[in-house]
Amino acid sequence: MSFFSAGDWTIREGHLERDFVQAWLASVDMDPPINGLRVRPRLLRDLDRPGHFLSFAEWESREAIDGFRTRPDFASVIGAIREHAEFVIYTLDEAA
Repeated sequence: MSFFSAGDWTIREGHLERDFVQAWLASVDMDPPINGLRVRPRLLRDLDRPGHFLSFAEWESREAIDGFRTRPDFASVIGAIREHAEFVIYTLDEAA
């Protein structure tokens, strides 16, 4: 079974997409590396809604997702993203 995380991101008014993308990439390129990822997380730009992005990642387990979100450095990287975007993060598994 696979587990997934997904994010729905909207750039804050007055902020630049490139600053958000840099902050999001910092959350992916952490040191030490993120454990439990099956593939590198992806960030997708909505072509119909400027300033709107979706992201997704596939994980080995729910525990791996929880482990990432409880890392000591998670709060600082998510805080850097929050500076540039409003967002909702989802934890998912396959339904079909």
